[in-house]
Amino acid sequence: MCVTRASGGLTAAVRVMPTRLPDPVAVGVPQALLDAACSPNGIIIVSGQTGSGKTTVAMMLLEHLNARSPVHILTIEDPVGIRLQPKQAVIRQQSVGTDTPSYSAALRSAMRQDPDVIFVGEVRDLVTLEACVTAADTGHLVVTQVHASSPQEVIQRVVEVHPEELRAPFRRRLAQTLRAVSVQKLLPLAKGPGLTAAFGVLIPDKEMRQAIADGRSVTDRASALPAGCQNLADDIRRLAKEGAVTQQAAEAALASL
Repeated sequence: MCVTRASGGLTAAVRVMPTRLPDPVAVGVPQALLDAACSPNGIIIVSGQTGSGKTTVAMMLLEHLNARSPVHILTIEDPVGIRLQPKQAVIRQQSVGTDTPSYSAALRSAMRQDPDVIFVGEVRDLVTLEACVTAADTGHLVVTQVHASSPQEVIQRVVEVHPEELRAPFRRRLAQTLRAVSVQKLLPLAKGPGLTAAFGVLIPDKEMRQAIADGRSVTDRASALPAGCQNLADDIRRLAKEGAVTQQAAEAALASL
């Protein structure tokens, strides 16, 4: 909840968070993304527009690990939204402003707390981004979020945060540590209330990593995209074909890409 002053009074913006996470397979989270979440190290970037369910999907990836692996999961959020209950994992959730002064400060201290998995609620600046990639470089799995509408835009945004002279070395580091990029869009269900998500996913292979390092488009390649990759527009069309969403809703979603 965010409370602010306006017109001489107080206003509040309240965000309703689920108390229980849905099963990721049941809601259509791609298996390739769940498999990437089981990587021993690297960085996973969950993206989408505001209100597209990025935080819920990121938390489902953490919960997927929590149910299967005896790992130490540290989350850094502003504020903590969904409370995870320990199952196989040890879980510590830190709130910016209460438990730590900033994302970057929390990431610096995280290296002394022996986490296996670190969730960073939002990459807001260059310092936080560099800390995320450094953590991935040093053997941690990092899950974070970026506001973007396509996997290629995600890569462009995190690269362009850097000054021109630092972009080439950062691209090489990102190429080595990136495990997956996802983007999602919510569409109204064809029958009854509720929403469903369409996903675009990139799972880097050797050719894609080289393209990232060189500053080229990851989809500009001679061979087909590797297994696990899927196009957001194609997934929207699949939902319409299966009757999960109406053709009208699909066309509106495609027009907004």
